[in-house]
Amino acid sequence: MLIPSNDQLLHRPANTVSEEQFNTYKNSIQPIASMLIAEIYEKNALGVSAVQMGVDMSMFAMMTESQPKVCINPEIVAASFEMVLMEEGCLSFPGLHLQVRRPAGIVARYKTIEGQEVTERLEGMDARVWLHEYDHCQGICFTDRVSKLKLSMANKRLKKKSKRTA
Repeated sequence: MLIPSNDQLLHRPANTVSEEQFNTYKNSIQPIASMLIAEIYEKNALGVSAVQMGVDMSMFAMMTESQPKVCINPEIVAASFEMVLMEEGCLSFPGLHLQVRRPAGIVARYKTIEGQEVTERLEGMDARVWLHEYDHCQGICFTDRVSKLKLSMANKRLKKKSKRTA
């Protein structure tokens, strides 16, 4: 279950997953990874982080073309200079959509649920989703990536829309 958007867990960096947790991953990491993947399917989402589910661990799940993947202790190795402005939404802020500027591509490093380190290049939507979920692990919400004025205008649009559908 998703925690509310004002929960402090969403607004501070998540704890790094320790080697001990990897060594006993069936007891700690695997159930959380399964929960994240189930949430993606249930909400028809592109990604979700552990902190959004109330778990203070630096990990997230995201959909790829073929299947979901879980990224643990994510790091950005490099980012393209080209930036792309695109509309984003977030499970933690239902109905809110914001134009967010992000790098067009990145080189990402993370661990799999088995503890294997992966370094890969991501482009386009995969890069955007990865960065959005990475932000959650850093205590950054997509609302932090826009000006206060743009956020205020988007919230007013959302309230108007809610009144029309009520």
